[in-house]
Formats: sequence, C-alpha cells, structure tokens
Amino acid sequence: MKLIRKKSEAADEKKSQTQPETQVSYPPEFYDTGVSAWKILVVDDEPDVHAITKLSLKNFRFADRKVEFLNAMSGAEAMDILRANPDIAAALIDVVMETEDAGLRLVKFIREELNNHAIRLIIRTGQPGSAPERYVIDHFDIDDYKEKTELIADKLYTTLRSAIKAYRDLSIIQRNRHGLEKILNSAPQLHRLQPMEEFLEGVLIQVIGLCHLGEHNLISANGFIALIEDGDKFSIRAGTGRFIKHVSPEELEKIRRALHYSESSLPPVSILIPLKIREYIRGFIYLEDASLTSEEERHLIDIMVQQCTIAFENLDLYQQLEISNKINERKNRFLGMAAHDLRNPIGGMKTIFELLRMSLGDRLSAEDAELMDMGKVLADTSINLVSDLLDIAKIESGKLDLELRPTDLMVVVMQSLAAVRFISESKHIPILYEPAEMPDMMLDPKRMQQVVVNLLSNAIKYSHPHTKVKISVSESDKEVVLTVKDAGQGIPADDIGKLFQPFVKANVKSTGGEQSTGLGLVICKKITEAHGGRIWVESQISVGTTFFVAIPKENK
Repeated sequence: MKLIRKKSEAADEKKSQTQPETQVSYPPEFYDTGVSAWKILVVDDEPDVHAITKLSLKNFRFADRKVEFLNAMSGAEAMDILRANPDIAAALIDVVMETEDAGLRLVKFIREELNNHAIRLIIRTGQPGSAPERYVIDHFDIDDYKEKTELIADKLYTTLRSAIKAYRDLSIIQRNRHGLEKILNSAPQLHRLQPMEEFLEGVLIQVIGLCHLGEHNLISANGFIALIEDGDKFSIRAGTGRFIKHVSPEELEKIRRALHYSESSLPPVSILIPLKIREYIRGFIYLEDASLTSEEERHLIDIMVQQCTIAFENLDLYQQLEISNKINERKNRFLGMAAHDLRNPIGGMKTIFELLRMSLGDRLSAEDAELMDMGKVLADTSINLVSDLLDIAKIESGKLDLELRPTDLMVVVMQSLAAVRFISESKHIPILYEPAEMPDMMLDPKRMQQVVVNLLSNAIKYSHPHTKVKISVSESDKEVVLTVKDAGQGIPADDIGKLFQPFVKANVKSTGGEQSTGLGLVICKKITEAHGGRIWVESQISVGTTFFVAIPKENK
C-alpha cells in the first residue's frame, strides 16, 4: 500500500523522530479522573476541523457531564497531551499530519507504549486512499473509522456518544476487576488485619462500581469504609476520591450522629451502611453520592455489606481464638511445670510408706498396716494423675513425640498383662489372651504399652469381680487391630461420645471404688492417632464393653 506524503514542516517530523520513547502503564483507577467533563482529544493539523468539532458538540452531554476538548495539531503534540492526561475518554485522530502515517503512529503509541486500552480511538481522514479503511481496522487497535465528510453534526454526536459510553463501561469493568482482585487476594488471610484492609478496599471499589459511582466512573463521588474502635473513635480503613487521605472531623461527626441518633445532616443522595457484629456497630460504609443507584444495585450492595460483616466476624473470632490459644498455652506450660514438680515429692511419699512398712514389719497393728497400704495406694494414684497431666500438657502443646522402632506387638501385650496382674487378681478377674504371630511394626513400644495398660485397667475397673476380660490381636491387609473386651456394666449410649474428652467421666461407677482422672482414654486416643491409627468403642448395658485400637501396618 502506498501512502501519499502530505507537506508538513520538517521541524515537526524531526521532533517526532527524536521524541524519547517512554512506556507508561496506567492502573485502572487512572482511566477517568472524574472531573466535571469528559476529556476529548482532537488531533488534526487543520484549525478549521478543531473549530467545527467544538461547535458541533457545544451542547453535548453524557451522564450529566459535558465535554472538555484538548487540541493537538500533530501526532507529536498529541503524545505530550496523552502523557499528561491519562484520563482522556476518546480521541478523534487524523491520519495524515506531520507525516503520511502520523495518526497511525499515534495509535500504536497509545496502545503499545502507554499501554492505554481504555481510551476510545476514532480515526477520521480527509484522504481515504492514504489509509484504506479495511487495512487500518485489521492492523490497528481502533474503535471506529470515519471519513471527515461523514462526520456531520448528528453523526459526530452519535459516534462520540458511543465512544464515551464504551469508555465509561470499560472503566467500570476495570475498576470492579481491580476491586475483585483485592478481595480474592486477601480472602484466604482475612484473619489478619493487613489483608482485611485490602479486602475492605476491594469491597469499597466493588460497591462504588455497583453504584455507578466513584471518581473513576460516571460522576465525581467518593466513599470510604471506617471501623469504630473505641466508643466513637473512627479508624478509616479504605477510601476513594477526596477521602483517600483525609476525612474531616465535621464529616465524621455527622456520620456519628446519623449512626447513633438518626440525626442525619448528610447529603440526601448519600448512603450510610452500618457494619454490625452481634448487633454492635463495629464500622460503616459511607457513599457520598448514590443518586443513580437502582433497587437491584442496592440489593447487590447489601450482599457485599453482608460479606464484609462476615469478614469482620471472622477476624473478631480469630483474634479471640488467638487470645484463647495464648491463655491455653500458658495454662499448659504451668500444668506441665506443676505436674513435674509434684512428681518427686509424691514419689518420695510412696517410698517412705514402703520403707516404713518394711522397717516396722510385724510390729504394725492390722489397722496401722491398712493405713500404710492405703497411703501407698493414694501415692500411686497421685503419681498416675501427675503422669497423665504431664502427658496431656505435652499433647495439647504438640510435643507428644514418638520414638518409633520395629516392635513386636505381642511383647507389648505381655508386658501390659504383667503390669495389671496385681489389680486383676485382687478382683478375681482373669485376663484371657491367646498369643498370635504378628510381624514387627513401627511403634513407640512405651507409648503403645501405655494404651494397652489403660484399656486393660479400665476393663478391670468397671467389671464385676469373678467376671472375665479378653484381649486379642488380629490383622487385615492394612491394619492390626487390638481388642479389649469386658463383661462389665456397659456404657450408656449418651456417654459414649464423652469418653475421649478430657476430664469428662461417663455415668458409670467403678465396681471396686477405684479412682479415675478422666484423662486415660484421651491419652489413648492421642497416642493411637499419633501412630496414624484409630480407636473406637462398642458397648451394651449389662453385657459389656469392647474397645478397638487399629494401627496401620505401614505406619512410619
């Protein structure tokens, strides 16, 4: 295609060729500054074109805004204007000016160097042959192509109106997209204050977009989100327009009175939406001008406000949880220290009882011997309680470490049977067990023995004398299951769910007056789960109870 060169001043051409190339990428909020008029750039080297364009559009209005004309006599001059005015809505560009393709070069500059894809570009030429319509439309990112003879007053009006409407809609989309990105980026971490502020900014951008508001959309309007921290003290978390940096005390006082006393001296077209947590106002969204908001859009705003309130509630709950966790951590640390310090004196007491029993021997009366034995039993009970408290403190602080090694589960069971032999014989409750060959498993033998001893002790504790307890071990393809079954009282169905909760006891009394800390089964559950296993119970009143412990064979 041959382009016809038009006569022009050499200086203009030289200026165009030596103009430094600077790429400027404008964020979405710069697409429309929200001034009282739409900015229109007219680029043409004929003064009459500028005059006629201005005259034809002197009464032009769109969305209650007039137009402001920016004029350039060359492509180079237009580049300077565009750099200084990133919020130009539309440009009417001649093709042939200081060079035969100056207008097309300007289009490339706008789209590629300034990276501005919001401005609507209308090519209009007085020499159609120099830049054929189909070629220009196919190869350049423009929005319309007109011959100057086409653009009489009415045509010019409709062309420009369509261009500004498209620019307006793109600005809204870009802004809402920007707000949505903020919401989505911050949503996974809404329990933290900084992502919360980004979330609130995103919500505000979305709300303003829904209202057709904001300094970057249809009309010059502003909005902000504030939190109420102490009493009537406001903390601005997000703002647009003139509220980005400052909200006057007078405006905040008007909002305060409107929130608490329904004494509104705010603009009648404004919207003030309280953000409540459990009926307590924790913040608000204020929109200075919502005159163009429809009922449907207000409904969408209410949904956004609900999401904002939920985010506040989540933040509040998380902060309370953090406080509770810190208190719980201090409690566990104290519990561990206290239990550790109690172990030695209680162990010393037990040793004293044993030494006195041995030393006095036959000189003890039957009554004194019974008291001595009772003291030893109480010491043993206290030591068990201290051990359980230490284990619970470790479990809740995440410090229950396992020492895994290849272990024969049968050896663990036999050692456990020896540990409970005394209490089983004292109640005349035999424990039935048939050893079976099992492959070695990766276990912590000490912790696993703790589980087995606890389950056997419970079975004996809640069984009637002269009944039986049965323990067995079986295997499937993936698990080894240990079962402890008694013929005792059984556990009420309502109590089954309480068994694995700390310090909670079922409504079943031990048959020999034995004491319970309410921690044993909790510890069993945590140890089993630390091995990758599971524990559960089946029970029937007056028939008995069975506990199951399943450990995966591939536990590592």
